[in-house]
Amino acid sequence: MSLAHSYDPPPTAAPRQAHVIVVGNQKGGAGKSTVAMHIIVALMRMGRRTGVLDLDVRQRSLTRYIENRARWISSRGVKLPAPQILELHESAQRSLDLAEQEDEAAFRSALRRLSETCDFVVIDSPGGDSVSCSHRPRLRRYADYAAQRFIRRFRPPGRHRSGQCRDRPPLDL
Repeated sequence: MSLAHSYDPPPTAAPRQAHVIVVGNQKGGAGKSTVAMHIIVALMRMGRRTGVLDLDVRQRSLTRYIENRARWISSRGVKLPAPQILELHESAQRSLDLAEQEDEAAFRSALRRLSETCDFVVIDSPGGDSVSCSHRPRLRRYADYAAQRFIRRFRPPGRHRSGQCRDRPPLDL
């Protein structure tokens, strides 16, 4: 006698939600993309399906890391996992309000798509002094709201360098 049976989830089951990790800092050049890439590689080595959003649409440091990794893998014929990356593009809207609405819709759509197929989504957030983010502060905030883990390097006045990781409730997609 078999105890196995098929499981049909109820139609009202919540959509799949990936664990979101945001790497950010207000200062440009602090190593955010490098930290994000190390997290991505570590997650993939543990067998986790990993998605990536690079919010710095002008510099694209994390995207270039991943493209370089893909070229290296291809040239060496090595079998290494690759993350799923979705690119966000700069809004062509001239109105700041319309550009922010477009950015939010694009961000939510990309995060929803990655959540459907990935266990983790790593978001590389640009620095606050970055030109690419100076007119898009809300996009960086959307990433902060989406994060279950937020990794930020900071140095309070008179203290040693340290990192901060805090729990966040998930963003409702």
